[in-house]
Amino acid sequence: PGLRGLVRDAWRHSARVAAIAYVLAREQNRINPDTALLGGLLHDIGRFYILAELDAHPDLAPDAQAVDDIVRDWHSGVGQAILESWDLPEELCQKHGP
Repeated sequence: PGLRGLVRDAWRHSARVAAIAYVLAREQNRINPDTALLGGLLHDIGRFYILAELDAHPDLAPDAQAVDDIVRDWHSGVGQAILESWDLPEELCQKHGP
């Protein structure tokens, strides 16, 4: 049940980021709005993958703090690897931030 809430929150966050990215892209005219929307939806794909794996293997994360630590430390790199494996354009695969 705890992981479901995390997935729901991550989905809501991604949907908000996608909507904001789309609107900003339309106003700025520097990036295709549809690409911005897709980037917003996929920006936390690593988080979803990790949460799915933890749901399938609950012994890997014994408590909420362990889940937070695993997701924080690994989601960016996992997400980048997923996007690159899907052969998405480089602008969607670039890692930004820590």
